[in-house]
Amino acid sequence: MSGPVTTATEVVTYVLDGDGGEALTSVVQAGEAEAGGLGALEALAAYLYDDLRALARANPDALAEALRAPEEAAEDANLFLKLVCADLEQLLREQHVRAVALVVSGPDAVDAGRRHVSFRALYRVERPLQLGDSPEETALPRLTRREGERPLKAHLTEGAELALLLDWTPQAVKRGPLLRRPPYQLLWVRAAAARFDGERAQAAAGLPGPVTASGAGGWYVAAVAAPRP
Repeated sequence: MSGPVTTATEVVTYVLDGDGGEALTSVVQAGEAEAGGLGALEALAAYLYDDLRALARANPDALAEALRAPEEAAEDANLFLKLVCADLEQLLREQHVRAVALVVSGPDAVDAGRRHVSFRALYRVERPLQLGDSPEETALPRLTRREGERPLKAHLTEGAELALLLDWTPQAVKRGPLLRRPPYQLLWVRAAAARFDGERAQAAAGLPGPVTASGAGGWYVAAVAAPRP
């Protein structure tokens, strides 16, 4: 699949008021590999796949609707899910994106451009600061950190909305990268710009937050475009 990534004009604000659920999955790029030899990005993609698979079992159409997936994705939903996660791993590896978020909002909205967040799951790669000289400081950190509740599917009640958000790097947004085969299986589109309202209050409360966006980069609602003929 080929073609330009579209430029988002719509801005969606996700309101974090402290009442919504929160989960964080992070991996340390310099950490030790997990059992089975999984590196940081492979481990993160595996956790994301497990969470999405559980979500798809409970709500078969939720992910396809959130990604605005082409009709052919419905023919083999599990294959589509694997392709999604493989592409997300590659986007992180190529440093097109810095973090991934699954957000459930609603069913009530403040207005057309604002959504109340009932649950947010974050997936990100942490790059530790330079290690020190003491044995404690030179020891590699634990690879994986999982915090918060996991039952994302419990929040997808009637009228709720699921969105997949990607935190694109400023360089990726500026380039407007063409994601072609290989290595990408799907054509990723920035469907709308996104921002989190209430992030400062959440950080003050000690809750996990996404990687801070800077420059022209930042969070965008992700969608998958149908392949061009």
